[in-house]
Amino acid sequence: MHYLIQLMIEGIEQGSIYALWALAYALVYQVLGLMNFAFGDALLLSAYLMIALVTTSGLSPWLALAIAIAAAAVVSMLIERQVYARFIGRGQGEAGFIAALACAYILRNIATVMRGNEPQTFPTLFNSSLVSVAGYQLSSGGLIVLGLCVATMVAFALFLRSTKVGRGIVLAGQDRVAAAIVGIPVRKVITIVYGVSGALGLIGAAMFGDLYHGLNSTTGFYITFQAFIAATVGGAGSLLGAVVGGLALGLIESLAVGYVSGNFAQALAWTAMAMIALIRPRGLLGHRVVERV
Repeated sequence: MHYLIQLMIEGIEQGSIYALWALAYALVYQVLGLMNFAFGDALLLSAYLMIALVTTSGLSPWLALAIAIAAAAVVSMLIERQVYARFIGRGQGEAGFIAALACAYILRNIATVMRGNEPQTFPTLFNSSLVSVAGYQLSSGGLIVLGLCVATMVAFALFLRSTKVGRGIVLAGQDRVAAAIVGIPVRKVITIVYGVSGALGLIGAAMFGDLYHGLNSTTGFYITFQAFIAATVGGAGSLLGAVVGGLALGLIESLAVGYVSGNFAQALAWTAMAMIALIRPRGLLGHRVVERV
C-alpha cells in the first residue's frame, strides 16, 4: 500500500504537467473545434530559445523563462493569424489540418537548426532533493512542479471567470455566432486564445524540462500527442475534462512503471487511455451535444 501511494503521488506530479498541456490544447479545440498539431513544436522552439538565452547570453533561467513564455504566445498567435485563419476563413478545414502538420515540421526543423539533434540540458529552475513527508520519500522538485502547475491552472480559471477577455473566451467557446452578435470581437478572441494556449503550454514544457533535466527534437511531438490523448479522453472541448485526462494519464504511466516496466509504461498508458475512450466515447467529462432542427 505504501508503494502504491508513492507511485500515485509521483503520477499526480507528472500528470499535472500533462494536465497543463491538455488544458492549453483543449482551449483551442473548445473555441475552434480545431486540432492544433503544431502545438508542441511551437513550445519546443520557444523552450530552445530559453536554453539559448541561458547558455549563450547568460540570462537567469527565470528571466529566460519569462521571455520564452512571451515567445510561445507570439509564435502561436502568428501561426493562427498567418496559417489557420486563412484556411478556416475559406471553409477549408481539411487543408488547415495539413497546414498544422506542415507548421509542426517547419518549427521542429527551425529548433533543430538552432540547437542540433543532440538532447539539450534544460536550465535548472530550482534545486531538487528528497524530502520525507509522512514517511514517503518525495522529490522537492516534483512537489514544486505540482504546485506551480496547479497554481497556473487556478490562475487561468480565475482569468476566465473574472476578466472581460476571459469571459469573452468562454462565450466564444460556447457559441461564436452568438458571441459576435452581442459584440464580442470573436476574431481577436481567437487570436488571444492561441496566445494563451502557447503561454500555458510553455509553462508545462518548462516544468517538464526541469523535472527530467532536458529536451530533444522529438519533445514537441511528444507534447502534442500527450496533450491530444489527455484532452480527448477527458472530453473533447471540456477544459476540466482535459485536466482530469492529464492527471489520469500521469497516474497510469506511473503505475505502469512501478508494477510492469518502464520500457512499456507509455504504451500501456496509451492502451489504457484508448480503453477508457472506448467505454466513454465522449470522454470522462464529455457530454452529448443536442442540436435542434
